[in-house]
Amino acid sequence: MRQLEEKGIIIDWCELCDGIWLDAGELAHLTETPGDLSAQSPERQITKTRRSAHPFCPHCRLLMEEFPYTDGENIFLDRCPKCLGIWLERGELQAVYDHWKQQSVGLSAAAPSQNPATLADPMGWIAIGIILLIIIGSALFFVLHR
Repeated sequence: MRQLEEKGIIIDWCELCDGIWLDAGELAHLTETPGDLSAQSPERQITKTRRSAHPFCPHCRLLMEEFPYTDGENIFLDRCPKCLGIWLERGELQAVYDHWKQQSVGLSAAAPSQNPATLADPMGWIAIGIILLIIIGSALFFVLHR
């Protein structure tokens, strides 16, 4: 395998099959996502079907496990059960990038009301302040007039 550097991480690339090996956490760093779903989601159904041309972990030499990377999409990756490294076959890294690109576009279009600019609205904060004053005033009234 040949080592390449991308975004500050070392990628192990197989020139024969065009596959990529990433250590645990490197896929999240490479795709600039919150975390590897493989490490965070042990409940994801592991399949024993071997479709990979590279069935063994290059570090641990254990049989890799295939798992669905995402829900509802046909992205299946191979993961080492011990070191949680991930093997990506040709085209799978692009599929992961496309998935996250689609997710980020969908999230920004679906939630315009959660725009941080709305938190700076002074009228909203004034309304919250008035509601809190009413609640605190009512509580004090009941405590003092018992």
